[in-house]
Amino acid sequence: MADILFTFEWWDYLSILLILIIGLPHGALDTAVGMSVGIYNSNKSKFIFLSSYLSMSILVVIFWYYFPQIALSLFLLISTFHFGLGDSKWNKKFTYYLSGYFNGGIIIYGLSYCNMSEVNAIYKVLVGVNSDAVWSFLEIGLLIWVISFPLHIYFNWKSFDKNYFLTSSFIIFIIYLLPPLLAFAIYFSLIHSINHIKRVIPALQKKLSKLSIMKLFFIFTIGSWLIGLIILFLLIQTNSITDAALKLTFIGLAALTFPHMILVDIFFRPKTQL
Repeated sequence: MADILFTFEWWDYLSILLILIIGLPHGALDTAVGMSVGIYNSNKSKFIFLSSYLSMSILVVIFWYYFPQIALSLFLLISTFHFGLGDSKWNKKFTYYLSGYFNGGIIIYGLSYCNMSEVNAIYKVLVGVNSDAVWSFLEIGLLIWVISFPLHIYFNWKSFDKNYFLTSSFIIFIIYLLPPLLAFAIYFSLIHSINHIKRVIPALQKKLSKLSIMKLFFIFTIGSWLIGLIILFLLIQTNSITDAALKLTFIGLAALTFPHMILVDIFFRPKTQL
């Protein structure tokens, strides 16, 4: 694969803004999610919850610094499951995770292999070295995804509806036609994040008032943006503004996705059966 440098176009700047301004805030509901499932209900337990969440995010960044290719590979794997599970109805069956892997794989493997040169340029910015190990990991993941396709069809064809086909077709359409960063931004901001908010808020309102939910949402959204600006300022001391923006966006997403996935997919979905 020929190495190319990732050159920002206007749509790439737009993509970063979409991810950070529209997509990122859906994770700000995690404090309300934690409260709704009873993880914390006092100031002490609230402090423990927030400290644990932040500590896990910091550990992800430290791990990424020392083992960037492993960290990116793991991030792609958990993103595959998280994206796919977020669009599936929860149940205890194997088919739930099979569907999650297949559906999430459309965006992860689709973006990676439909735009290999440009995506590889992004991956190289994120890992700071050659990305060969990441692509080796993706090859294994893609093989498993291909094997999962007939199984997914066999076990789930009765549950497919018009909305599933429309959404899947739209995702494939934007992956094929649009630049990878823009395609991901549209998916992450306008499909994944909005679906998450639409599904989570009604469940939260059974436990919390709308005012409490919105208060927590805005406090942690604004807090995340302020921390992001500080990190961006630090990154541009040693990186170009474009590399700094990519690292802030995707390493930042990885740092937040690990605790977010544990909270939402392991605690919240099974309890609420969303």
